[in-house]
Amino acid sequence: FAQEFIRCAVQGTLDMIEVKPTTASAWKSILVSDVVFASIHMHLGSMFAFLAFIAGVVFGFMFWRAKSYLAVATAHAALKAAPK
Repeated sequence: FAQEFIRCAVQGTLDMIEVKPTTASAWKSILVSDVVFASIHMHLGSMFAFLAFIAGVVFGFMFWRAKSYLAVATAHAALKAAPK
């Protein structure tokens, strides 16, 4: 839950900074927050960071549409708990 809180906080802050919110600015905030999110995971390897970026784009889109941190954190927890 802490990882998604940080990613959602960065994305939400970038959304609030934008004076005139548009779809393009929403995608810009999703991509910038996910670059930060992926860079935090670089110590685990470049492939893991890339996969974190891809998952972050999905969760970022979910946060943009739902405007709910709890929905994103629950989806992340459910994905981690999925059988392998």
